[in-house]
Amino acid sequence: MFDQLQRFSPKIASAMLAFGMACLVEGLVTIDWSYPYCSGPDSGPAWSVAGMPLPDMVYSGVSSLEYLFMPHVYALNLLLLAIPLYLACQRFFSHRLKFRAGALGAIAVITILLPAVLLSLSIYSRFLIPVSTIADGGFMRYGELRPVSFGLKPGRSGDCIPSPFWFPQGWNPR
Repeated sequence: MFDQLQRFSPKIASAMLAFGMACLVEGLVTIDWSYPYCSGPDSGPAWSVAGMPLPDMVYSGVSSLEYLFMPHVYALNLLLLAIPLYLACQRFFSHRLKFRAGALGAIAVITILLPAVLLSLSIYSRFLIPVSTIADGGFMRYGELRPVSFGLKPGRSGDCIPSPFWFPQGWNPR
């Protein structure tokens, strides 16, 4: 088995490590997104939307630990994060770790498997509910989402952050 790890391609190891790091970054860091209804929620609460680099998750408001989640946008987020990370890994590891690609691959497998297991458990336990869109059509449209803050995912609140910069006139019902 050690022989197989030694023959692991550095390019594949870099790609796996980049994907694993993208999973880690996406799991820990997020961008909070705002929409016009956050400025004046007169018909009920407005919930926080999160995702990096694109919004893919919104607090459902039904129970305290339930989020609507778009798996296809999550996969796109991972791809968008992995591409620059792959280029950085290629540049950094191309000269230094030709003979240690197996160890790099093993680390990459761990960084990919851990987020995959956590995501699967979150979906199975109904913490994340897969949906085709997080927009409800009435108060929030996906095209109206604008970034407002950057921070850690675990420390997020469920409340939407109003943005006078993006929406100076607030929310105007259609």
